[in-house]
Amino acid sequence: MPWALALLLAMPGAPSQAGGAAPSCLKVGATVSLHGRLISRTFAGPPGYDSVRHGDAAEVTPVLRLGRPLCVTGLLGETDPTRHSIRELQVLDVHDHLDAGQRAACRRVCVLTGQLVRAESGHHHTPVMIEVGPQPKPDHH
Repeated sequence: MPWALALLLAMPGAPSQAGGAAPSCLKVGATVSLHGRLISRTFAGPPGYDSVRHGDAAEVTPVLRLGRPLCVTGLLGETDPTRHSIRELQVLDVHDHLDAGQRAACRRVCVLTGQLVRAESGHHHTPVMIEVGPQPKPDHH
């Protein structure tokens, strides 16, 4: 049965959603709730967005470090390849939804809810970011 051997040889490289072999991917624009820990990272800013050591401004940025890697599609539009193993997302809080207490709590482990967005400027330091919205209030029973 040569066709069975060919099928087995073709399978390891094939993307799969069944059997847990490949994670289910999220799409840019999706609203998500992600588990992780909030950290601060320093990235190079203007003028060259290349190296703080060589004169670029330091941009200290909140980043959500995920407990498990994330798979995201749609980074370059409908035709781009899928990005696997994303472990860090820059946190965009343009409407100040996170207060000081929530930020402090997230330095341990928390869940952030928001929309997945792609990097579009030099101030965006991870390929995928989470733009946080209003956070669900903890349920205290």
